[in-house]
Amino acid sequence: MSSRRLFKKGQKFKNWTLTRYLGGGGNGEVWSCQNSNGENYAIKLLKKIKPKAYRRFIDETTVIVNNSDIEGLIPIIDKHLPSQLNGEVPFYIMPLAETTENKLNQSPIEEKVNAIIQVAETLSKLHSRKIYHRDIKPDNILFYNSRYSLVDFGLVDYPDKKEVSLNNEELGPKWTMAPEMKRESSTADASKADIYSLAKTQWIFLTNRKKGFDGQYSTESIIDLKKFYPKSYTSPIDNLLISSTDNDPKRRPSISEFIGALQDWKKLAADFHKRNQQQWFEIQTKLFPTSIPQRVIWEDVKDIVKTLKVLCSYDSLNHVFFPRSGGLDLEDVRLSYEEGCIELDFKIIEIIKPKRLLFESFGYDHEWNYFRLETDELKPSGVNLQEEDEGENKNQFDYEVVSELSPGEYYPYYIMEDSSSYKEDYLITDFSRQITRRFRGSYVIFCKRSIYNLTPSTYDGRHNKMTTDEFRDYIQQSINELKEYYKKESYTEKQSSEKNFKQKRKHYIEEDIVYRCGWCGNIVDFEGNELDYQTREYNIRIIKKFGQSVVKKVHGKCCKDKQD
Repeated sequence: MSSRRLFKKGQKFKNWTLTRYLGGGGNGEVWSCQNSNGENYAIKLLKKIKPKAYRRFIDETTVIVNNSDIEGLIPIIDKHLPSQLNGEVPFYIMPLAETTENKLNQSPIEEKVNAIIQVAETLSKLHSRKIYHRDIKPDNILFYNSRYSLVDFGLVDYPDKKEVSLNNEELGPKWTMAPEMKRESSTADASKADIYSLAKTQWIFLTNRKKGFDGQYSTESIIDLKKFYPKSYTSPIDNLLISSTDNDPKRRPSISEFIGALQDWKKLAADFHKRNQQQWFEIQTKLFPTSIPQRVIWEDVKDIVKTLKVLCSYDSLNHVFFPRSGGLDLEDVRLSYEEGCIELDFKIIEIIKPKRLLFESFGYDHEWNYFRLETDELKPSGVNLQEEDEGENKNQFDYEVVSELSPGEYYPYYIMEDSSSYKEDYLITDFSRQITRRFRGSYVIFCKRSIYNLTPSTYDGRHNKMTTDEFRDYIQQSINELKEYYKKESYTEKQSSEKNFKQKRKHYIEEDIVYRCGWCGNIVDFEGNELDYQTREYNIRIIKKFGQSVVKKVHGKCCKDKQD
């Protein structure tokens, strides 16, 4: 008859004395222990002394010992597996390791992903030997010898294993168990069950939640990673979690695909340029899931706000070009207290009356696709008339800066500029703020790492000087010229440095401007730096083709002494 054992501090098993309880489950307990030399280790003891539990305990030690060459398995340094269950307690000894909760709780997302990759790499080697863990959860991952390692192989499946589980017995941990392991564990694909459990474990690691979630992962729910990492790029991880927790095991990735997806995310996370362009494409597919249209127009104010909020949700996609010049990152968009108006939050508030929001696409390369926000005429508030008559705060009447002391109530701009001086004369509250009201103009939003965004001269408000169709034609012409240049460019030129290549590409946006030093006439870049031979020759060809009209003089660094 089987009996249940509980252990206490000070108990001795062979050469090992229990010192501190570390944890345990239904069949075993884990303690720190000490040998006669005073060395500290971890001991796992079987507390359910019955044939089924003991068979699993033996399976666990067998797999660990026979696969000790695999990184990510904590070695067994001693064990006691009696041939007869006559009251002796089976146990095995391993080095002490750190829990993932202690190691990862305050770690950045990159470190947590690295931990899962290490576990997945160990799992990959086990899967290649047809060994499946079937009990993956946070408690069964420890940090040992500078690596995250898998432990507790009590439910392991491996070739020629003598099965002790009942037919279709539920196998696995509650919060990370694959659904098929609840219904049909005897015939389920254990490799895909491991993928499911690993994905659920990853979510728990990333969110620091004690429990997982039911069913398949979804970004349209409270378990969305964006709620935990609003400023991080998580889309590839989201997609991996969605596929890995699919109810159909056949639709889940293999372990190698799982690892590859996380490694791809790491590369994108480290490379802002690639990540930004990937996000720009993702945001378009999010708005247009079936196909990307050539032009889309939103005219309802609420729809405009909703669409712009999608752009704001990506802090790397929210850079807006202003109507006159310059640009800033858009933090948020919301309805204004003024009827028919919206607030653009650039950390300073700008109120506009939107006419329509357009999305323009070209098919050649999604980095050229852009959003254009056009406005209706917004009447001046009239609170700054005296200053405008005197020429102060005039700004050619494109916009005005005012003090909004309460919702929709405007006063001269200088009140909130020096609120302490006016608090006796005006009711200034926590709401009171200084805002900009834009009377007219259009804005554009391009991918932050697009050629257009990387070109300084595009900040001159040229989009606002053109109609909707004129600006689209202008971008289309730039694309066509760039495509033509790609065709003519030699292999050697294509291998030139990224910096020089970007300098060449700028000509198609900057209307073929060539910069010359105003002193000596040398061809330089827009900052006055000397160019390499290939780029200089390219600029000479531009001058021959278009004449001196494309030449712009700058202060060349080659003649810095003359400027001084």
